[in-house]
Amino acid sequence: PDGDRLTIGLVGSIRCQASVELLMRTADLMGPRLRVRISGALHEHSLSGFHQALAARANVEWTGPYAYPQGLAQAYAGCDLVWAQDMWQRGTNSDWLLPNRIYEASWCGCPSVGLADTQTGQRIASDGLGWTIDRATPEALAALLDHLTPETRARQRAGLLACLESDFVQQARDGLP
Repeated sequence: PDGDRLTIGLVGSIRCQASVELLMRTADLMGPRLRVRISGALHEHSLSGFHQALAARANVEWTGPYAYPQGLAQAYAGCDLVWAQDMWQRGTNSDWLLPNRIYEASWCGCPSVGLADTQTGQRIASDGLGWTIDRATPEALAALLDHLTPETRARQRAGLLACLESDFVQQARDGLP
């Protein structure tokens, strides 16, 4: 815990302009109460103005790529929760997919946030993996984050860490190629 400041992460394949913009605008709205931590493989061809937006905000941090899977625990360790939603192809694939983030984050004890009307959000809600919002707006995300007490976040993290590893990690016996 970092005092009263909450850290939300975006971890993995960083290619979704809408997610990056949502997190940047939420960082602007919440100021020093929020830190945004971005870690992973940056797809700069998909992101417009990423480095300029980053440089303009003291409460947004880019940690760079990490080794997969060895670096997963460290990537998620600095986050109170993670933005799990992909909005790259909103209305099609992004609404249907279940990104690795929800499994990786949960395995690391990091609760997820997604959009309620997507498969990602529905899995988060049904499996108790974190929280959802109805709209992808800075106001909706900030309202949720302001509502989450340190105790609420600690209970959610403990619940995830109490789950079986097999809930989040595929095993050879599960039919890996």
